[in-house]
Amino acid sequence: MSISIEAHDRICQDLHQQIRSLIVENEKLRAALAEPACCCGEPSAPGIVHRTDGPCHMAEPVQEPVAWRTFDGEGGYDHRTYEDNEDYAAEWAKRNPRHVGWVEPLYTAPPQRKPLTDEEIQQCFKEAGITIKGQHWTNAVRNVERAHGIGGQP
Repeated sequence: MSISIEAHDRICQDLHQQIRSLIVENEKLRAALAEPACCCGEPSAPGIVHRTDGPCHMAEPVQEPVAWRTFDGEGGYDHRTYEDNEDYAAEWAKRNPRHVGWVEPLYTAPPQRKPLTDEEIQQCFKEAGITIKGQHWTNAVRNVERAHGIGGQP
């Protein structure tokens, strides 16, 4: 089988271009690997707070309720604005100790869930009959928490 010199040259040019592209890509990967990486393995992104003193986490906005909803005991609810009623739940609990769970805060968005403390993680594994050593299991739990939108300080 014979091919023309022009066809041979085109094939060689295409191969050289592919090789150059691979070299450039390889250099980019090497540069990325040379950068100090966070211990969590997550890239920098909005909402990710990288720390050096422990697992990284999603930034958690601080949120206050906008109102209180109180069960009336007959299947309905009474509502109060949060403004000027910040201590309503505590006051209700003091006046009605048998009905503490009847007052609940209402938010414009669901409240952010807090991650487990290291002690709570250890207790969960202990209750499951699993002995953990080192930080690997705790880091795994932190990754699962982050994947489910749970962030902030434990």
